[in-house]
Amino acid sequence: MRLCSVAPGACLPAGTYKSAPFTFTFYLLMPLHCWVVAFHFIGLAFSTAPERAATVEGSASSAYHVGDDERVKRFMTTASDSVLTILNGNLWMLPGTLAIDQQERIDRFVTYARQLMPHVITLQEIWMKNQVAYLKRRFPEYQLFASGSNEPFNEAGLVTLTRIPSDSVTFSAFDVGRGASPLEQRAQKGYLTVRLETATFKACVINTHLYSPASPREHALVADQFETLKRFSTGGSYFIVGDLNLAQPAFDRLNDSFFLTEEDTSHTVTPGNRYRSVGGNASRRMKSLKSDRMLIPQALAWRFSLQSMLIREPVVSDHYLLAYRIELQRRSLAHRTREAI
Repeated sequence: MRLCSVAPGACLPAGTYKSAPFTFTFYLLMPLHCWVVAFHFIGLAFSTAPERAATVEGSASSAYHVGDDERVKRFMTTASDSVLTILNGNLWMLPGTLAIDQQERIDRFVTYARQLMPHVITLQEIWMKNQVAYLKRRFPEYQLFASGSNEPFNEAGLVTLTRIPSDSVTFSAFDVGRGASPLEQRAQKGYLTVRLETATFKACVINTHLYSPASPREHALVADQFETLKRFSTGGSYFIVGDLNLAQPAFDRLNDSFFLTEEDTSHTVTPGNRYRSVGGNASRRMKSLKSDRMLIPQALAWRFSLQSMLIREPVVSDHYLLAYRIELQRRSLAHRTREAI
């Protein structure tokens, strides 16, 4: 496992980039672009029929959003210090024509996210540093942390923005091991951990993106990465969110009740999303999948209520956005677990 500390504002380009559309010509000049280009040619190999939904402690509930902006704003608005709101999305920012409408989509996302102003925004597939710099300029109220450290590639493609001050950030790369594709080896996927502390709670938000298997034999690599998240989050206050590349039956089998998750099993990746059949997705066999979700260890030192909202509009990617609202309450002393933060 590769582990690095990330200072606030680190991993960002030294200069500023022109906020023009991300053109294919730009990426042709990138020595690493060939590794990024093929990611979304990898198929989703799992069956997607849900078997069951995990139960969340407390008064958990799920909600659906089909374009009601005011409803989502109310869902994400809070004056309580014991509530944490998170907006998550895989933004599908691949090079050139393999991910179309990139400037339009990232602008649409920024406009929408700024209406909600969640405490934390977790993003996957932000592969290039000029995209990272663009997000930093558009969210001046937030601290921004990116997983990559080398120009011009943002290794792992992770970006976390937070309005709650953070002074402790680390990125850890998964050990992909033998049998991994060259593409996944070069992507250096992992998890970006940002520690948050308020007057009423302290916790870590982990932004992650797991291996995308191209064949059944690669499923074991996804399972290994999932086990890494289990080991890392044992004994602490962690909220893990991102793109797990796991269908419901596979998730249930690997999870084995270790993590609590949202009750809603609605698919975040569907053929009905117009971006699932264009660009680099055009040649892929489309399947529905709940690829994106939140994970909370059962031993969390807080009682909590987790609510989730699937955001079908606006469409900003080949994945739908997810909004989360977590209400926290300290467990009684007899039920507290050790906090490893």
